[in-house]
Amino acid sequence: MIAWSGPAPGLVGSSADWLEISQKVADLAAAAGHVLITGERGVGKTHVALALAGARGLTPVVIDAAAASATSVAQWLEGVARTLDELSDRSVMVVVRLERLDAAGREELADVLGTGPVPSLATAVRPDPRTTARHPLDALTVFAGRVHIPALRHRPDDVGPLARHFDARHGVGQLVWTAEALEVMERYLWPGNARELERTVQGLLAQLSPSAVVTPDHLPDELLQRVRRGPLTRLEEAEVDVMLAALAEAEGNKDLAAHLIGIHRATLYRKLQSYGLDWPPEG
Repeated sequence: MIAWSGPAPGLVGSSADWLEISQKVADLAAAAGHVLITGERGVGKTHVALALAGARGLTPVVIDAAAASATSVAQWLEGVARTLDELSDRSVMVVVRLERLDAAGREELADVLGTGPVPSLATAVRPDPRTTARHPLDALTVFAGRVHIPALRHRPDDVGPLARHFDARHGVGQLVWTAEALEVMERYLWPGNARELERTVQGLLAQLSPSAVVTPDHLPDELLQRVRRGPLTRLEEAEVDVMLAALAEAEGNKDLAAHLIGIHRATLYRKLQSYGLDWPPEG
């Protein structure tokens, strides 16, 4: 079994959840098999898939399921099958945005992947399994390996490491993050997850010198206005998860999301506002 003392190579974070994901990536890297990586939008599903490919020593070939809408699912699947046949034994197909296919398309893709010459990886948006007993993606039995990435709001300890990582990626990695700024950022719920955090860091780099000291005053006003005074209770966490899952399933339609939850639209608006959440999330 592969074991790392910290995050898996290519993954950034220090929370217990993230280290657990890293070890799961290590376990899956040591085993052959198709793997499905799920989570909310912006949590870093593709990064985890690429890290898993790298841990297996394979070169990823990324295919976007959203491209099926540009032609037909049948034509797109034919292209997937051809690509699979052309892969070397040191390559792996990574299918991203699997949720963009309908149920029939996902089943057909599973059949294509199941008969392919090498195991494949895939990513898909799905809510936290703790909020949904069953999900359509559960029917895809070809994916024996599963990794679910918790939302960033459940991993506040990862905010600092990710902020420094994005500073190094888009700047020179010399921003100085004060404890006060990080504490405020950790209390924000990040509805857009790591992608929203990345854009926030990019915004700071555009307005500050490369080695500036970041204080709460430098953070965006819209973030400061939505920061929670304290951590969410377990009941509040569950409520936020349910609301965001319903909004994702409803593709941002608040009327439909409220119907899915079983509450009035005005109630959903009020609750979203009370948590400082916008939809669609930035990032």
